[in-house]
Amino acid sequence: QALDDTNFMKMTIANLGKAMLPGFVDLVGERKGDASYNSSNYFLALGKSCRLSLRKSPEYILAVETNTGPDGISRIRSYVPLAKDLLEDIAVDRSVLYTVPSKGYQVRAKR
Repeated sequence: QALDDTNFMKMTIANLGKAMLPGFVDLVGERKGDASYNSSNYFLALGKSCRLSLRKSPEYILAVETNTGPDGISRIRSYVPLAKDLLEDIAVDRSVLYTVPSKGYQVRAKR
């Protein structure tokens, strides 16, 4: 009976992302827009871009499985959607400053 209950399935999937998040923080992905062939581009917290073969996809996901094809494009094979409020609890604000010693430690870039 539980498998036929749509609300039960939605709650299970939502809680799965919450349960997996502490161990896979580097695999959190933010949707960056549409890609070719009816897919979406994501940028993962570990600094890697990936493609999901789904145009109408969630804003934030936890990429459970990824691989890189022969074309060099990384693809998300399985994921769990994440709520933004869940990510706000673990988000860290950082400022990075780059200098070049040969230029008298002149500031070169700031992110």
